[in-house]
Amino acid sequence: MKVFRLKVKENAEELREMMRAAKNPRIKERIRMLYCICIGKPEKVQDLAIYIGVHRQTITKWCNIYQEGGIQKLLDVYEPKGKVPVIIGEILEALKEKLSEPQGFASYEEIQMWLKNKFGKEITKRMVFIAVHDKLKARPKVARPVHHKKDKAAEEAFKNGGCKDTIKKTPKH
Repeated sequence: MKVFRLKVKENAEELREMMRAAKNPRIKERIRMLYCICIGKPEKVQDLAIYIGVHRQTITKWCNIYQEGGIQKLLDVYEPKGKVPVIIGEILEALKEKLSEPQGFASYEEIQMWLKNKFGKEITKRMVFIAVHDKLKARPKVARPVHHKKDKAAEEAFKNGGCKDTIKKTPKH
């Protein structure tokens, strides 16, 4: 196994503060590697790799990056930006207003059709769901089903202060 010959320019206290401040776990483990080398905890690459939880070749690669460009290059981690949201800006505001109206929408498919007619955008049902449910914290207004045997008089009596007149007395055992 290889013994470390890397000289870390930063002191242990600086590296500890950087570890606390780092939000990205990929950056934290790189700083942790430098911190461990700085305090001389593991003496071999394999031991450090096991301690940090990465492959030994990853430790070697990070050490080479650090030697070439310093800590700035080591901490320069590629992060993909992700997909650009489809429903943003004025479309999102118009959708929010429409959802706040009393009649609203009956389904996500209806919202899709409305977006296509009003803005000419072909948006998937999943994207509509994400915008309505996750971003706007709303949902389509769907009337609850009513049973065909429901007694309207009993419902009105209940709404007007109780249902004492409608409850049948059952004998106690």
